[in-house]
Amino acid sequence: MAGGRERAEAYHQQFAERIIQALKDGTAPWQKPWKPGERILPHNFGSGRDYRGGNAVYLAMNALERGYADPRWGGYRQIQEAGGHVRKGEKGTPILYVEWRQRRKALDDRGNPIPDEHGRPKLEWVQRDRPVVKMHHVFNVEQTEGLKLRSLAEAAPEWEGHERAEALIRGSGVRVDHVAGDRAYYGLKDDRVVLPDRSQFASQPAYTHTALHELGHATGHPDRLNRPTLVQHGGFGSEAYAREELRAEIAAMMTGEQLGVGHEPRHGTAYVSSWIKALENDPREIRAAAVDAQRISDWLLARERDRTQVEERAESGPREGNGPIPAPPLREAEAAAAREPRPAERDKPRPEVELSR
Repeated sequence: MAGGRERAEAYHQQFAERIIQALKDGTAPWQKPWKPGERILPHNFGSGRDYRGGNAVYLAMNALERGYADPRWGGYRQIQEAGGHVRKGEKGTPILYVEWRQRRKALDDRGNPIPDEHGRPKLEWVQRDRPVVKMHHVFNVEQTEGLKLRSLAEAAPEWEGHERAEALIRGSGVRVDHVAGDRAYYGLKDDRVVLPDRSQFASQPAYTHTALHELGHATGHPDRLNRPTLVQHGGFGSEAYAREELRAEIAAMMTGEQLGVGHEPRHGTAYVSSWIKALENDPREIRAAAVDAQRISDWLLARERDRTQVEERAESGPREGNGPIPAPPLREAEAAAAREPRPAERDKPRPEVELSR
């Protein structure tokens, strides 16, 4: 039987091969347009938590291939415990997760097991020296019978999602300029996003998606997430450029769904060919891109939430003593991004590059 490492390698290879084929067919999740409020990224039916990173992309791709309209998934035992069962002949979809803790017997100062209230050895959770990557199979609820689930929540009004998107753009802290023309890009040297005038976009979703994509690039700035695919790439046409574009496009899809504004892809065959080449060179690249895309989305959404909280508090009236309204504490994603870059990184000259020309 193959070990954990061999199974993980086989998983990465299969994942990459299926994504490459989907890219060729034009059916990768981020290549397809999604209506505002439409949910395509998966979440667990029991906890309601979203699957993240590579698992989210892989499950979304499987749902597209199999025609599942329901974005909810769960494990075999979880489905049984909820009163349902997996239909005979249905196959689960593998996902990977990282286990950072393990359970072991609790010991006293002398190294003897500590008994619990029943006299059995007490167990405790401890941090592992090295995390362990494990595989787990999940099933879409359309592969099950007997589950009694609530109907999916109705989508918020489209205008509400675009209001949130505007708050996200304002809260990002990135300079956004609108210039007549047909170019949309992020410039690293002057740290700004350039977009065409709003009137030049065919629709509000098209404008919002383009803004989310370019802001995704901006999160890689050395003073934010300091993403190597942004700060170290060799310009248009390089493999690192393709890898950065892949991250920004997946992130735009993830962020657009969370905001409820939909998704309007706009990259042509040249980008798709470069993505395929990057995945062929490294099967692990698709999961790495999805993980980075999740970080991008988390960072942007954290800023949107915090900006909204500050604006709501400002509208509620002056505080006691008429003092300034303090900014909310940095969330985890933003705090990680705000760390001072290492001296070696800070002193590097910033390449004069533009993303998404």
